[in-house]
Amino acid sequence: MFYELGIRHGIRPNSTVTMIGKGTVIPFDVAVVRALSYAIDSLGNPETPDQDRLAVAERLIACRNYRVEDSPLFQLLTDWPRPDLQRLKTDTFRDMVEYSQKYKRKLEQAREGGLAEVRAVESELNVKDADPAIIVDLFLSYRAVEAWQEMIDLVERMSPVLARTCVDIC
Repeated sequence: MFYELGIRHGIRPNSTVTMIGKGTVIPFDVAVVRALSYAIDSLGNPETPDQDRLAVAERLIACRNYRVEDSPLFQLLTDWPRPDLQRLKTDTFRDMVEYSQKYKRKLEQAREGGLAEVRAVESELNVKDADPAIIVDLFLSYRAVEAWQEMIDLVERMSPVLARTCVDIC
């Protein structure tokens, strides 16, 4: 929890909503942070989840309406840069779309060139981290060039969820 709180305080000057189970002691170094408390039963489950959700919703609305700097970092270091998170998210999304389109075109061309070209495109990709849509396209590219063993090998390197999706395609 504290690692995440530190990251949040480092990138966002306001709108942090912290929660804590009633009866839990807040460590001294974050004791000044306002936190919503919620009642928990003997098993550690919330006793009044509907009330708690309402309290969180009210706090989030208040954060949106009254931009109070609740990050100790931004309170203490007035010159600390405030990142434009919306722009960063947009840039990341645009980069992902361009990456996906690039590999979609490469795989389309590779299918026309045969197995060696499809393998060459795969060698450029990190199967574990690539966009799942690209990996599905790679899988279908192997099918298009009738590379059955490559399809099997690829499925074995995919995440289990994606592998099930690809198996369902065939």
